[in-house]
Amino acid sequence: MVRVVRAVSGFDATISAPKSLSAWWALTGDQRLLDAHDAAVKATIDTLQRYGATTRIRSNGGRLHPDTEGLTIAAFRQSTSRLDDPQIHTHVVISAKVQLDDGRWFALDARALKKHQRTLGGVYQSVLRAELADWFGVRFGPIVKGQAEIDGVPQELLDVFSKRAVQVDEALAVKEDEFRDREQREPTRFEHAAMQREAAVDTRRSKSCSAVPDLRTRWITEAAEVGVTAASLRTDIACAARMPEPEQQVTTGDVERILAERSSTWHRLDVLRALTDELRPRAGMTGERWLCFSNAAPTRWSAQASTSTRLPQTTAEGQATGARCGLSRSLRVTPAA
Repeated sequence: MVRVVRAVSGFDATISAPKSLSAWWALTGDQRLLDAHDAAVKATIDTLQRYGATTRIRSNGGRLHPDTEGLTIAAFRQSTSRLDDPQIHTHVVISAKVQLDDGRWFALDARALKKHQRTLGGVYQSVLRAELADWFGVRFGPIVKGQAEIDGVPQELLDVFSKRAVQVDEALAVKEDEFRDREQREPTRFEHAAMQREAAVDTRRSKSCSAVPDLRTRWITEAAEVGVTAASLRTDIACAARMPEPEQQVTTGDVERILAERSSTWHRLDVLRALTDELRPRAGMTGERWLCFSNAAPTRWSAQASTSTRLPQTTAEGQATGARCGLSRSLRVTPAA
């Protein structure tokens, strides 16, 4: 029997801003908000370049993972959902081919991109929070699955601008009911994720291609219906920012516990995910400084491990192994045909 391997020409990674940022931009049109999003997207691409620009080559019965000349990427920022709500997001199109320094082209080893989508999304969200906190002094709500909304943005406004999410949730509820009737049990988290993707595809329609200036008139009207204007939104965000930020201390032990709860083996990107999930922005720390800190943290924190903690061994692919590590919401990837 001949085994057929279907190749893809590339991947479309969609990086989406929190709804509160999109709502803020929709009412104010502040270009700096888009600049903060773009800076966070660039940081995410830089992280992917650092960890994911490799290939696999067979050699003497084993595999090598040589460095390459980097990823070939094109990025396109868009600002609306398919139902014309404000939704700042960037499509990052990544070629499935990489070039070695000798000029030869090979298939991209996309495991870092696929396996660590959650980490890359966390990098985007954390750098975005650092940029917004540095530029505007805003405060954020709880970090849930790597993402936090801007404090002061009314929930009613977020609901008004979440028509697409409501549409998908309604279709998903129908699929969940059909699954329970058919299987007589609850879906697993993998089955639920598959149904969620199906619901998104089933309800997807073409964008209207309406111009943002035209849509902004509609957005302002919809916001006014729930009592929100551009001026009141700025005031609410500024008032929330004056609230004291809670004290935060994340120790290497905290990160070790988080990693151990998820798996007995981990990659540097898993450490990075734990950091982006736990650390809140600090005053005076730009997104660029945050990225430098977070990239250096796994190595530095490993060196700070106590002598009672066994340091992990590292495989050729950079994955740490061992029962203990020496440490005391928005990326989605789709294969392109």
